[in-house]
Amino acid sequence: MRERTQKLGFPPVAGVIFSADQQPERTLARVIMAEETKDQTEGSEVADETPAESEAPTADAAALDTEEGSSGGEATVIGLGEPVTSGASLALNRRAEGGLSFSFAFDIPAGPKVRSFPKWTHRQLFDAALVAGIVLLAAYLIYDSFFAAQPAPVVVIPVMEEVAEVITNVRPNVDTSFNRNVTEPLLADDVYIDPEALVIGSVVLGSDVFVGPGATIRADEGTPIFIGKQTNVQDGAVIHALLTFRRGKIVEDHILMVDGQMFAVHIGEKVTISHGAQIHGPVMIGDETHVGINAIVFDAKVGMGVVIEPGAIVMNVIVPDLVVVPAGAVITTQEAADALMAIPDDYRYGELVKRDVEVNKKLGEAYGKAESSMEMSSGDDE
Repeated sequence: MRERTQKLGFPPVAGVIFSADQQPERTLARVIMAEETKDQTEGSEVADETPAESEAPTADAAALDTEEGSSGGEATVIGLGEPVTSGASLALNRRAEGGLSFSFAFDIPAGPKVRSFPKWTHRQLFDAALVAGIVLLAAYLIYDSFFAAQPAPVVVIPVMEEVAEVITNVRPNVDTSFNRNVTEPLLADDVYIDPEALVIGSVVLGSDVFVGPGATIRADEGTPIFIGKQTNVQDGAVIHALLTFRRGKIVEDHILMVDGQMFAVHIGEKVTISHGAQIHGPVMIGDETHVGINAIVFDAKVGMGVVIEPGAIVMNVIVPDLVVVPAGAVITTQEAADALMAIPDDYRYGELVKRDVEVNKKLGEAYGKAESSMEMSSGDDE
């Protein structure tokens, strides 16, 4: 064994050598046991006497390498002080002064020459591209972190929208395909409309009309709407009407003729439209009629001096003068309308109905004066 080692030119040291590309149990390449100091000296002398043999591997050495490389990879031997020749290796060595030493080495092979680029293999091209990419990425990160100018902070300036013209609670209707006539409400000088009420479109309000908070009188679909003097439309009541025009022509079933004029809704004088009542045209209501709380009148004609008690429904009928529609009654046939009872002389709510008109008339006057005083006071402050 010593003679073969001498011929291969291995240094006379002990070591257990592993190749990095093999399994640990299969990577034992060679175990060289150190001999006595005398044998080491003799080995050195033999090597000196046969320099030619140590410079060139013999056939036996080639055979030995072949046997050792048959396990699936080229074995690499590392001795003390010997440079790594190829690959990556682990070495467990017995130190001369005693004990063991463990070492690991990794060999970076020389890359292909640039001049031989046309002859590079696909693997060499891939490796070169990968290295170039890593280098460029590293350069970019360094530049971006230390040298690139920081962008100026983006200041978002909110776009200030133009403030639309104040829309009041009394205003014209809009131009639509079914009603191209844009009309403003026509009001008597002493009409009171609460700031929280709405009056829109072709509406005519007579003298001393009171429109309470949350009430809506809207003549944009069915038009026009007429309300006679001293009539009160109380809180939350709604007055509206079905479509008057279709394809530029009048819808005959949706209008009523009063004194030769066309109306979608016509309400006479001294009429009370109580809280939450709904009047939906085509409707005509005669003078001094009382429409109770949450009552509904739709597509009907109601005579003079009628009392429609709370929650009643009157639809598609003609109600005669001076009758009572009982609370919660549903009057949808003409026979039912003709059978309604006349208001008795001792009717419990007779005085209340008459007083309601006068009360709301005075409320309208008082609220109107209060608003005028506030406007005058505001003008003085300015």
